[in-house]
Amino acid sequence: MKKLFLPILIFKCIIVGTSCKKETANQNQANSVSSKSFDNAVSPNLVFEETFENANYFSKTDSIPHRVHDIENCNNGSVSPDNTTTDYGWTLTRVTAPNPIYEGMKTVKFEIRKDQPLVGSIQRIRSEVTPVHPDDSWWPGPDAWYSYAMYIPAVGYDNDTVKAHEDITQWTEDGGDDCIVEVIHGRVMLEKISPDYPTNTSLYKYDLFGAPNAAPTTSSTTAGNTFVPAPRNEWHTFVFHFIHSWNSDGLIEIWRDGTKLYALTGKNMHTTTYPKFKIGIYKADWTSSSIVSTTTQRILYFDNVRVGKPTATLSDMSASSGSETLNTPTVNLFANSITVQDKTGQAIVTVMASSPLQNDMQINYTTSDGTAFSGTDYYSSIGTVTIPSGQDSANIIIKLVVKKITGQSKYFYVKLLSGATFTSPQQIKVYIAK
Repeated sequence: MKKLFLPILIFKCIIVGTSCKKETANQNQANSVSSKSFDNAVSPNLVFEETFENANYFSKTDSIPHRVHDIENCNNGSVSPDNTTTDYGWTLTRVTAPNPIYEGMKTVKFEIRKDQPLVGSIQRIRSEVTPVHPDDSWWPGPDAWYSYAMYIPAVGYDNDTVKAHEDITQWTEDGGDDCIVEVIHGRVMLEKISPDYPTNTSLYKYDLFGAPNAAPTTSSTTAGNTFVPAPRNEWHTFVFHFIHSWNSDGLIEIWRDGTKLYALTGKNMHTTTYPKFKIGIYKADWTSSSIVSTTTQRILYFDNVRVGKPTATLSDMSASSGSETLNTPTVNLFANSITVQDKTGQAIVTVMASSPLQNDMQINYTTSDGTAFSGTDYYSSIGTVTIPSGQDSANIIIKLVVKKITGQSKYFYVKLLSGATFTSPQQIKVYIAK
């Protein structure tokens, strides 16, 4: 079962257009959507769902609700990410372990590099997917729900300067962005226009990893220095409920990992053109002569991407592998601490599920030093352990350095990182006895 964690996000509303292509403007009225379009949906309240477990992913030719509107990167996969005629398939790939896996066996990896080819008519560096556009028959209308799980890795996503940023989610109009989720100096935030626009043209930034109802700021420097840094090497889920509007009846509700962060009322569009929804990575700073960026690579992982109709609920958007209730076992380590003898040459750490599994479950883990040191007392390990279908446990084996221990016992840690819903203990202290 996939957990829904939403990453730290910044929503940004800007007037300058950032899209690679111009789209046909769509004014005022939502497209009508036939109920027949949703026959294949896991929930009738979803117009789009991608869990990356099926044969195709992010395909422009799949049936609704698995069809995307567009793919924008230098991969040249015009139909799906795997349909490429270039050497840039790494910009958008479906991956398995040992990559971080949220749930199931697969997830999707977006990557951009500073030296990659530029994309689109305005020549920018990006790797993005548009699941839904107002011109699509499956567009839900101005009252819409969006959700996904996101993972920011420690390696491949270094903090940039407070003057540089990248967009990782966009609600973009034809010629400008209404709102974005943006990353500045390792902080994730929603950026949106003022409810009083155009009287007030300031852009307001809301911390997506901060406390609920945290005060916004209009300063990128303040946000980049004072917002809560986005956790690395962790999955987080985000749910967004929008009523897209250029009037006072607009609404943006945001949940992170099931906790409601904000309910922002008022105008959230600066024109009468409804926005399309995009996820991925877009970094204009790498082609700017005025903004100094110290990074050359960006990697993000996404899973369980969904778009919901006005009738969708938080439960529809937050469910793991579908909107139906699934009895998915939780996972934990078998103890808070254990003691082993170094002469055995190994420490066995048991991972336990709350009940036998219906499918294989891959759990990612890592070791870290305590008073015992990697290479001196034990051999560090970052890996994946699989609890097989029908079983409720599996063992992680950590090799020890066999030597004569003197003085007090030493210890190191083993921690479960991702791949399941965890209960305590998620980390164990391993003592190496004399």
